[in-house]
Amino acid sequence: MKANICVSENMSGKMARISAISFNPLSNEFCNEWSKVDRTTCSICYARRYASTFRQNTVPPYTQNARIMSTREVTERDFKKNAFKAGQFVRFLAYGELINDMSFKNFCKIAELYPDIKATMWTKRLDIVEPLIDLVPDNMRLMYSTMPVNPSDEIATRIPTGFNGIFNVYTVDYILEHAREINCSGSCATCLRCYTQDNIVVNELVKEHWGNEDARYAQIKNNCMTNGVTP
Repeated sequence: MKANICVSENMSGKMARISAISFNPLSNEFCNEWSKVDRTTCSICYARRYASTFRQNTVPPYTQNARIMSTREVTERDFKKNAFKAGQFVRFLAYGELINDMSFKNFCKIAELYPDIKATMWTKRLDIVEPLIDLVPDNMRLMYSTMPVNPSDEIATRIPTGFNGIFNVYTVDYILEHAREINCSGSCATCLRCYTQDNIVVNELVKEHWGNEDARYAQIKNNCMTNGVTP
């Protein structure tokens, strides 16, 4: 029987070897509204850019994921047999954002259905998560994605209660000027900080160009050193 919920098993780039359950960012009301606001991470969202160009094939399954998970409770019957391996690292919402309470409850339910996985969710929706924080099982972690690009120190380090860490995005000019450490630039499967550590502050460069992140970050580090800054 065909699975109702699509689990992306062949992610690429920094997400290689990490499985994910995603929603379509192009039909998400929250994503659409904030994408219109300048200097927000939603306005430069790589997921929206990818889904509208060379990863258009993700739109139908991610749309179905969002429809199902925002309208009814999921069960094991929604997944293919052996959908996850024991000890597998899974990202909740590699694309898209929470829609409502039901969608969040279902991610918690999935973690409960598969207690041997190690899941981490990235979300901006404190309005949904905070009232339901007690539902989060032990094998599910939460990363808070800040809304502004180049957040202030106060915003960039304030981890919400019940979350395991915070995720920030910076421009090249900002890190050169403020000597901000960029500590997210390579393979998630190699790093795994977001999946294993607590009280972490993760900083990433804006995805301004297509291409290899490791090579791009090496160039930025070289520019920083040239200007007497240690990133």
